[in-house]
Amino acid sequence: MTWKKIICVLFATLIVAMSPTAIPQPTASKTPNTPIIGALQEENKEVTYPLIFVVKKTDKKNVSIGEWFDVIITVKNIGNGTAYNLTIIDENYPEWTIKTQNHSRIYHVDSIEPNVSIAIKFQACIISSSQSIFSLGRTLVRYQDSKGAIFTAISEETLIAVKKPTQNIDTKQASQILLIGGLIVILPMILVLVLGDYKVYREYLKSIKKR
Repeated sequence: MTWKKIICVLFATLIVAMSPTAIPQPTASKTPNTPIIGALQEENKEVTYPLIFVVKKTDKKNVSIGEWFDVIITVKNIGNGTAYNLTIIDENYPEWTIKTQNHSRIYHVDSIEPNVSIAIKFQACIISSSQSIFSLGRTLVRYQDSKGAIFTAISEETLIAVKKPTQNIDTKQASQILLIGGLIVILPMILVLVLGDYKVYREYLKSIKKR
């Protein structure tokens, strides 16, 4: 290598050494602090959830055996989220104690919006009860929120007073009862009197014969 080539190589190396080195700079994000801002937004976001409140009541406080009355089941969403896939389950009443009309026991509702209520009404008639207070049981509601979580609501026990049956007796029946009772009392007395008189009469006949 000639001295001219050596000088050229040294000169080129010197130029490269003196030139500024490019330091990679971080790329500016178009949405700076996105994770932090997102976390703050998630923290301040309002939580929505459904909350079902169920009530079962009757239109009468006390009834007689065989008397029909209305039963109303009210289901209300008092939460701030929609309730979905509601299943309303009422009591299974024994046929020998109570009769019902328009009662399906299990009802299905697709959804109930916040501050919205629905009402289910059916008729009932108590046909047999040895107690003065009759229980209509409770109503259970199963429902879901928007994420599919399952919740349950249940009503308080519904009670209704049962009047004791009274037997109405008309005037004719009362007269017949009094007549029968009077005969039962009087007939023995008449029989005693008749037998007594007959004994006296026999004694009288005997005295005549002796004469």
